[in-house]
Amino acid sequence: MIDIAYILCPGHSGSTVVGRLLGGHHDIATAGELKMVPLGFRERHTCSCGTLLPQCPMWIRVAEALRGRGFDLASEWFVAHLHERRSWCDRLIGMQVGPPGAEALRRVLTHVWPSAAKRLRGITEANEALVSELLGQSGRRLFLDTSKDAARLRILLESGRFSARVIHLVRDGRAVAYSLIRKNVDPVASAPQETLDEICRFLDLEPVDLAAAMANDDLHILGNRMRMSPLEGIKLDTAWQDRLTGEDLKTVTRITAPWNARFGYPEHVRGPKEAVGAA
Repeated sequence: MIDIAYILCPGHSGSTVVGRLLGGHHDIATAGELKMVPLGFRERHTCSCGTLLPQCPMWIRVAEALRGRGFDLASEWFVAHLHERRSWCDRLIGMQVGPPGAEALRRVLTHVWPSAAKRLRGITEANEALVSELLGQSGRRLFLDTSKDAARLRILLESGRFSARVIHLVRDGRAVAYSLIRKNVDPVASAPQETLDEICRFLDLEPVDLAAAMANDDLHILGNRMRMSPLEGIKLDTAWQDRLTGEDLKTVTRITAPWNARFGYPEHVRGPKEAVGAA
């Protein structure tokens, strides 16, 4: 079984920056969101090194090595993730994780339905080949996947090919909502070094120095656009406290309050008027 660490979280929760920091560890290999690699290779997405994936020297080596193992990274049949779920087969495999009864029924159906079983084998083999090759070329022992998706994690675990440690990444729900609203999508003190150390202990790795991790630019990752810029520092982003106001704040707080309380985020934060009055 291949050892992997998997970041599980909603979008806009900070998985890209955490992945880049942990990618500086001498025992961790990562490509960011591994689910994006085959699709990105075919559609000529940009690697974090600044070149198109099919032109990146590192990804060229990976593609050549995969061809030697009987896999074609550029082929539409090489699928590591179900980005589109048009067929009933893909909908069944990629359905979101549900209650135990629904999960038990889904497992039975995917094993007795020949098309679903074949599709699952293909996805599993593609992921196994990619991770094995990336680990082999890096000389590192643990692979970090920042794909975030729970259904993808389920596929990897149920394949029996991967031993995964799951990092559940959380962010104040109001901050996540603000990130979405800024992109026109409907909708605490920061201690990065201590958090990195805690994650490393969870992964049975030596702690990694934050400054050294941020200085590491030898990564070839996929994820959001921040992967294209150097990490010059880590700071707490509280812009949502001033800009998420009115009905948006009331709606988001009503939805996220129970989860924010569970993870220790304050129920009340100072808005812009309160901050001025306090000053």
